[in-house]
Amino acid sequence: MIKYKLAPIFILNVLKVRNETNVTIPNQIYKARSTYRSSLRGPYTEMQHLLKLIQQENYVHWTRRRENSDILRDIFWTHPDCIKLLNTFHFVLICDSTYKTNRYRLPLLEIVGVTSTSLTFSVGFAYLEKERQDNFIWAFEKVRMLFKSESLISKVIVTDRDLAMMNAISVVFPTSIHLLCRFHIEKNVGARCKQYVKNDRQEEVMDLWKKIVYSTSVEEYDHHLQQFELLCADIILFVDYVKDSWLTPYKERFVNVWTNRVMHLGNTTSNRVESAHWRLKNMLQTSFGDLCKSWDAVNMMLKNQICIIQSSFQKKSPFQKTIKDVEHGTTHGLPCACELAKLQINALLGWTEESWALVRSQLDKEIGLHKDVYSNVFDDNVESQDYPLVEQYLIAPHDSDHIQYERDRAIRYVTIPIFSDTSYGPINLAVSFFAFNTLPSLLECNL
Repeated sequence: MIKYKLAPIFILNVLKVRNETNVTIPNQIYKARSTYRSSLRGPYTEMQHLLKLIQQENYVHWTRRRENSDILRDIFWTHPDCIKLLNTFHFVLICDSTYKTNRYRLPLLEIVGVTSTSLTFSVGFAYLEKERQDNFIWAFEKVRMLFKSESLISKVIVTDRDLAMMNAISVVFPTSIHLLCRFHIEKNVGARCKQYVKNDRQEEVMDLWKKIVYSTSVEEYDHHLQQFELLCADIILFVDYVKDSWLTPYKERFVNVWTNRVMHLGNTTSNRVESAHWRLKNMLQTSFGDLCKSWDAVNMMLKNQICIIQSSFQKKSPFQKTIKDVEHGTTHGLPCACELAKLQINALLGWTEESWALVRSQLDKEIGLHKDVYSNVFDDNVESQDYPLVEQYLIAPHDSDHIQYERDRAIRYVTIPIFSDTSYGPINLAVSFFAFNTLPSLLECNL
């Protein structure tokens, strides 16, 4: 019961239920727990025992020592299954540091990603000596080493405005788009609003701020910003704070008109990693444990997390339901082109049809940069490609003539791999179809 982190009071209750004459008191359980943990460590120091535990569980890990010393400065570790998930779902990384996980008050850096089933998975953890740029650079260099190839490096990274972390990301991931947590920005602006703006005007000011943040065009952004400046013309200090601290240097990192140009999959805040912190601290139960206890909680959390993610891949997805609904089409049993386009997105991201318009707008830039891969799957205009397996038309209008319209477009044979197989089972989409004057021989979907 101690091994699985059952609190002493609950252990006592279990003992009383099993034996009503049991006279054990809480203090005895605390002593027994301390003796048990000491027996596990044996003659090793705390750090030696920690490294032993990491190696026993076959974690991938790195350590860094102080110069001319055996004292560790930083330690990074990750589970092998987390590496597989990262290389499969590499689109977005969300990073944040947290405290109160150990008695030494070391900051714990946690990096998470998002699966196609919209679940959060942990990429890696690092105990850092300090939250300085040098420490973050070392940790992010280890994260970069987890990618199998340069082409898989995450295109989008989300953090809060930690300047040391931001500078480190710009050094290690110079080609990635770095977004700032919209929630934390709004929280900071709201705090300053309460400081500078009278109570009866605060709601109006914050509503206008949200309109600025959620502007969908540059013209709309400029219009709302002008309204904001007029409304707060008598509060110059507040306007200067908003513009100098957020809009001027960082608007491209959190305002909709710019963030929607990148494929962030709806992740514009660090809420996912904050939730991961909360789950870990619930597992820890105390903020005064040693590093071994902290690692043990991380290990248990990761095993539960991986089990849940595996289970989510086995469930019937909206994509599979759509395939079933449309596989018996009116054209040689082949789904219409517009349905195939939706299936591509649902297979890739695990999103539902309701999110199709939003996802498509977010993918525009990505597809434009990699036409040889996507072959204009989501464009309405055909471009003749030099690649024989990707010449196609997939978007058709929803009208009564769409079947004839598709025949006139003469869809060619194509195979589009989305994901390769992983240890969690096949999570890839391979669609092959032929011109309409021949019988289609293959339409496969494995999720």
